[in-house]
Parts: sequence; C-alpha cells; structure tokens
Amino acid sequence: MGIRTGIAGASGYTGAELLRLLEAHPEFEIAWLGASSSAGDSVGRQAPGLFALEEHVLSDVAAGIPDDLELLFFALPSGEAARILSESDSPPKWIVDLGADFRHKVPATYMDWYGEEHPTPDQLPSWVYGLTEWNRDAISTATRVANPGCYPTAALLGLLPLAQDGLLGEGPVFIDGKSGLSGAGRSGDRSHAFAEAYSNVSAYAIEGHRHLPEMEDQLAAFGGDGARPVSGKITFVPHLVPMARGLMDTIMVRLAPGVTQMDMDRSFRSAYSQSDFVHYVDFAPSSKALTGSNSALVASSIDERTGSGIVICAIDNLVKGAAGQAIQNANLMAGIDETAGLPRLGLWP
Repeated sequence: MGIRTGIAGASGYTGAELLRLLEAHPEFEIAWLGASSSAGDSVGRQAPGLFALEEHVLSDVAAGIPDDLELLFFALPSGEAARILSESDSPPKWIVDLGADFRHKVPATYMDWYGEEHPTPDQLPSWVYGLTEWNRDAISTATRVANPGCYPTAALLGLLPLAQDGLLGEGPVFIDGKSGLSGAGRSGDRSHAFAEAYSNVSAYAIEGHRHLPEMEDQLAAFGGDGARPVSGKITFVPHLVPMARGLMDTIMVRLAPGVTQMDMDRSFRSAYSQSDFVHYVDFAPSSKALTGSNSALVASSIDERTGSGIVICAIDNLVKGAAGQAIQNANLMAGIDETAGLPRLGLWP
C-alpha cells in the first residue's frame, strides 16, 4: 500500500496534470479525486488525455475530504482550500496547496490582491513556502506547503542567486512574463478563446498582477543581504501567448558596480550545479524544450551598452510551475526521493 493521496480540484488543468504524474508515482496511491461542477463524471471524460483512468470518478468536494487520506493536493480557486480546511475536523497529515491561500504571511496582502478577507488568517504562520530549490530544509519537515505561483517560480529561480550573492544593484527589477493559455485555467474569459488568442500576443493585468507581491515578498525573504533593488519593487508585465503550455520570464536588473558575466555565471552554477531540475545553460532557453518536464532552464547575459543584467528562465507552467513542483515538495515532506515520479526531460519536438 502506498501513501493514500487525494486531489481536490482534479478536473482543472493543474489537477489533471497532478493526476497524470501521480498515476506513475512509485509511492503515492491515488485514493480520492474531488471536483465541483464535474462531480460524478469520470476523469477520462473531463481530461481526455487521461482516458486510461476511467475507473476514477470525481467526487463532490462539497461533501468533504475523506478521513483516510494521508496526502492532499489542493488545486482549487483562491479561498477554497482555506475554507475547506476550516471545516475539516481531521485533515490529512500532509497538504500542498497549489492556490494562493497560504503564500502570503500577512493577511492584509491577501485582502489587497484577492479582494476578500482571508478565511483562516491564524493558520498562515504554519505554512511553508514551497520553492523547492530554495527552501528544501523547511519543506522536508513541514506538513503544510504553499506551492508557488508559476510566474514567481520562474522569476525567483532567476533572481535569487544574484540576490544572495550581492550582484543586484540599486534600481527596480523589470520582468516580462509570457505564458501559455493553460495558465488561465479552464474557465478563462473571452481573451482565451481560439479566435482571439490565435496568432496574438496580449498583455494583461498591467495595473498589477496577483503574483507580483509574491515575487517581492519571497525575493526579500530568500534574497539575503544581496536583495536590494530600490525599495524591493518589481515591475511585472505578463502576456498570454498562443500556445497550450509553457512559460518564460525575461528579467532585467541593474547590476552592482563591477559585476561581470563571469560573476553571474559563477553565481548561477553555484546555486544550481547540484540541482536535479534547474539547469543553467549557455543558450537562450525556449519554453517548448520544457514541455511535460519538471525542469527549468536558466540563462543570463549582460547588456554592455546599458550595464543591465538579463536573466531568462523557462518552465512548463503546469509542471514546474504547478503540479510537478507540488509533487517535488510532497516527496520531501514524505521523506522519499525528491525526484520520484517526476520527468526531467521535455517532449521534443
């Protein structure tokens, strides 16, 4: 018998990706799948790529979480995980929330960006931020992990080595983010329709994306003494691109005086040379190379004309940016091999 595992929100893109990866996991046994509007339907009908899992029927999340689960993944809209947990008398031993409910330690931040009071503010201190490569020790002893957002995952993987090594200069950080349409979920608005998304790149949330405070908070939390862009502020503009999955953050920073390309190379290699999933490369990454993979590709350069540092990080938004990193965290929580059940290589072409 494996570790009895459940997914709340199994009918969405992220939930389906969790199920795809967990189905081949050597230790986690799929014991319960929950959904809302699609409750009672089979997994194969909701996610045709999972046609071989017809025996799994989606239960109604509103009926509650089974008492016999050991591990639970939440892949629900903001606020739902906190609400469900507040009503649960015997929650599972390990929980990973892929939503935003527990990413912010300050309840006011949640209120400012999500427009409602946090359902369980007293629970926020007990949740550990799940950026695996930078918080491994805390995750390995945690029972509650808040999985990072997709854009912050790529942004922080690209920024934190420079921040910790004191290579960031004075000035704001600029991030140009691009994501496939699956990042908006299955119930996206009109801009995600084929007729409007095809052959089109569109910026959105330019007045402020919900992932922005997460980036700033975690850069300050993990960046050490080197995290010193002026006032810690980030300018972030996300874009939708006409592809199903994939994400790329292009990060532009002011470097500290005298920083060279050799310094940047040394910083990234020191941070990731022993990493199973984050790879520092000497070519410009592409999102397609990461399709289906839990890996991230990071590259850097210096614009000698302006003195700006440029960092590119590409991931699959549904894997390293969501389901894959969640399983990576769960592996650590359960004390098993961090890489268990996770693909390192992408599909190509």
